[in-house]
Amino acid sequence: EGVDVELRKGQEVYEIDLEQLESVLSLLQSSADGSLESNFDALNLTLHPEFVVKLVETPLVLGENLIRFIKWALKEKPEFRVTTHVLDALVRSTCSGLVRKRDVYFLWDFVKEIGEKENTLLNLEILNELISSFSKLGKGKAAFEVFNKFADFGCVPNADSYYFTIEALCRRSFFDWALSVCEKMLDAGVLPD
Repeated sequence: EGVDVELRKGQEVYEIDLEQLESVLSLLQSSADGSLESNFDALNLTLHPEFVVKLVETPLVLGENLIRFIKWALKEKPEFRVTTHVLDALVRSTCSGLVRKRDVYFLWDFVKEIGEKENTLLNLEILNELISSFSKLGKGKAAFEVFNKFADFGCVPNADSYYFTIEALCRRSFFDWALSVCEKMLDAGVLPD
């Protein structure tokens, strides 16, 4: 029998049901097939952003499965809303350690989808983490795509945004694109150390 974890925010008290948490984690860690969503349906979950953050921050869960869970929750659980905290945790979890190309692309597609519906949920750290991950994977075009979405998502690039993007583009010999990012960096007057 699990002891519930209690989280306090102002006057609101939310308790994470550890049995539900363990059930979902078991599915996320063991399933990579198409039946994942139907297994979620069977659990009769009540979702809260803190529950989802706790799931996302658990090690050894594929980023793709976490994203599938959040997509399922958005579709099937009207009480659940994605927050910046959930997105930030998802990006940090998916982009840390051994980064899988498939997971980062799946994550970027999900982040774009969220940003196009509600761009206030995205922030500089989320986008920089994606650019950095694409750079590590040698995916210059994808890093450049993230960089080019900053304005659409209401974010202003910082020195790291420019640096990671230029680095990613130069790794793939996209020097013309890298030059355009350098020019934007100089125009903005934001220079990396």
